[in-house]
Amino acid sequence: MDWLRHKFEIPGAWELPADHRKWIWTNVMKAVMFEAFLAKKYGTEKRFGLEGCESFIPCMNQCCETSTEN
Repeated sequence: MDWLRHKFEIPGAWELPADHRKWIWTNVMKAVMFEAFLAKKYGTEKRFGLEGCESFIPCMNQCCETSTEN
């Protein structure tokens, strides 16, 4: 498991281009804004939020886009 720890702890190992970082930020903000809309419109309804799952949104989006390319 040391190889995995070293892979993730290398400084700059996961540097992304600015346009990709902007794409990730935009998707996370869309999800957060949609969650806020649902909370306001359906405040009394039971629902599940994004608390702690914000990074899951761009990950799933990238998986969907990659799967359509192959």
